[in-house]
Amino acid sequence: MNFNPLPDAFTLRADLDRSFTKTLYRGADLSTRGVEALFPKAVFVYPGVHLAMEPDQKPGF
Repeated sequence: MNFNPLPDAFTLRADLDRSFTKTLYRGADLSTRGVEALFPKAVFVYPGVHLAMEPDQKPGF
């Protein structure tokens, strides 16, 4: 049986999640005149690595 400590395949992946919302507060007279909107923003990165090692089916002579 052959043994190879190196993976047969590997995959690198990064998911990017961007989001933003608009927040608009009201003044004392319940109107939005003179009030600027706020735009909170968020960015998340989810990295991932996958290694695949296949068992060897043939005896190594």
